Amino acid sequence: MQVRQTLIIPLAGAGMIVGKQGKTIKMINTKTGANAALAKDPLESDKTRKELVIKGTHAQVHTTQHTETQTHCNTLPKYLS
Repeated sequence: MQVRQTLIIPLAGAGMIVGKQGKTIKMINTKTGANAALAKDPLESDKTRKELVIKGTHAQVHTTQHTETQTHCNTLPKYLS
């Protein structure tokens, strides 16, 4: 069963998730099997934040959200709280 998790992150955290030329987010997707994608534009309701959408099985989404993202972006957890 596929699930979808949406995280709202500050623009300051967006670059850490994507990485140079998308390298970090591609590595996260490859390692976890999930599909994490960062919205191109900020939220309409808050121009200082973007949506990070993670799709996959429950296990893939959980791994992406709680393990890989923190491993590759050590400062990101403060943006997700």
